[in-house]
Amino acid sequence: MAFDWDGVQIRHHIIGVVRNFHFKDLHEPIQPYGFELNSLDDYNYLIAHVVQDKIGNTLQSLEQTWKKINPDEPFEYSFIDQDFQKNYEVEIRQAQLINYFTIIAIIISCLGLF
Repeated sequence: MAFDWDGVQIRHHIIGVVRNFHFKDLHEPIQPYGFELNSLDDYNYLIAHVVQDKIGNTLQSLEQTWKKINPDEPFEYSFIDQDFQKNYEVEIRQAQLINYFTIIAIIISCLGLF
């Protein structure tokens, strides 16, 4: 596969295909996304799909492998569902705030009727 980047043809070898998934805000439609195997030292993260029943064992194995490959970087992890939840906490708080002000506006308008 090849694509044009500022007039330069860049070729990639496709080694697999994954199902569509959200990598942006869930309010946006799913868009194409490409992963690239990279051996440069500039990247120090990993995305892994783990079976829920085996999270503990998998995390231990990932940590051991991480420390062998990249001993100078600390092993830190997060779960994508929790990361998405953090992104939407602001929206939830904003919706609650709008609800409170709506109730206050209704109460003030009712006071005006009396």
